[in-house]
Amino acid sequence: MKDLTAIEALRRASAEGRPLPARAYTDEALFRLEKQRIFDGSTFAVAGLGDAERPGEWTRASDADPRLVITCGADLQRHAIFDVCRHRGATLLPEQPSGRQRALCLECPYHQWRYGLDGARLGVGRGSSEPLVRARCEQRAAQRWARYDDAVHPDFSLPEWLDVLDRAPLVRARSTRWEVRANWKLVVQNFVEAHHFEGVHRALERWTPWRASQSTMGEWWIAGEMPLVEDAETVSETGRTNGRALIVGDERERRRVRDAYVFPNALYSRQPDYLLAYRLFALDVDRTALWCDTLVHSKSEGCAIEEVARFWDRVHDEDRLVCESQQRAAGSRGFAPVAYEPSEDGVRAFDAMIARALAETLE
Repeated sequence: MKDLTAIEALRRASAEGRPLPARAYTDEALFRLEKQRIFDGSTFAVAGLGDAERPGEWTRASDADPRLVITCGADLQRHAIFDVCRHRGATLLPEQPSGRQRALCLECPYHQWRYGLDGARLGVGRGSSEPLVRARCEQRAAQRWARYDDAVHPDFSLPEWLDVLDRAPLVRARSTRWEVRANWKLVVQNFVEAHHFEGVHRALERWTPWRASQSTMGEWWIAGEMPLVEDAETVSETGRTNGRALIVGDERERRRVRDAYVFPNALYSRQPDYLLAYRLFALDVDRTALWCDTLVHSKSEGCAIEEVARFWDRVHDEDRLVCESQQRAAGSRGFAPVAYEPSEDGVRAFDAMIARALAETLE
């Protein structure tokens, strides 16, 4: 009953046009429901472009489920399998984040049951022919995605500008991970509005003033765009591309920055010369992990990106601090948000998305 009450409180706040109540960020039972019905119930970003790239390579989705592994077969097809033998449940792979199986198969060290990189049982001479437990896997929007068989939400859609990036020759120049001591919804809410640039991100406001930002909503995505100021080529410490090739061709897009949140855990920021592809994982009610891949045009491989890296490391830390400040206050009686600013249409849309996603699983 407590779970239903929490969902009803979120749904009522959304229907009345009010921000989510404090319990949305502190209620552990509600958090468990979100993990089950939003993350496990959707197609979610699990690894990045560059992970499991060559035949035999594999990478763990450690922040989603440490036993879920993305593999690359001999035909370069990616597979999502669970590193758990169907015989007695022993693990098949070394306890490390990634690796490469040069034999292009997996063998259980306990009783030597063997499997292909797609999870199929090999050389069945005894026991069952059942494959490893698998999930559907696909590559789209510069990330690897997984979907469990019992997922209930529809497949994700993308804003057009993000979908077409799959045709761009992108390579990963950098990958970073950090944690935020805050509920995952606070992290997404912070991402989908630019109003806070003026107070929190002075350097970002310098290149992309928040008042020029615009939002577009899809059923399961939220996108934003804003023009670069006249003297900027990109977003970085210097505002210059410094020889990096552009990843957009259209002249108008060369003067535009675009962002997107794709339900439930992918976030993007596209500059003219690079793409930031984020994966968000809800670890606990007040703890969130973020991965960020910096992707550049293949012609830019080897070009310096230090000024880009330093710029975004600072922005990410500024976001972390403000989200953690909100989380510390969320347990107080004084935490009672009353309204959305007109500029927070993305936050309002996200809150409604969460209320709808949880309510639909109960119908």
